[in-house]
Amino acid sequence: MRKLKSCTDHASLAGAFTGRVVAYTNIEAILDDGGDITVGRVAGDCVAAASTSYDCPVMVRKDGESFAALMRRLDRSIGKAWDNETIIDEVNG
Repeated sequence: MRKLKSCTDHASLAGAFTGRVVAYTNIEAILDDGGDITVGRVAGDCVAAASTSYDCPVMVRKDGESFAALMRRLDRSIGKAWDNETIIDEVNG
């Protein structure tokens, strides 16, 4: 059986579930509008992408980033993309 690689180490993932309430208002807005959030591996790196029914405004990744940090940064990036009416794409350069 092939061993699965995680996007982050278990210690940093456990830190994401501290019981602290975190608001992801921009992620919630994407989901409420019928869009989706995808987290997974692309070319070996962990990537988070947000897409609406009409475009994919944000794709982010950073080596060694914890899952919690990735979600916070995705949420902020969605807000920046909407505020500046631009696309943020850290995957395709």
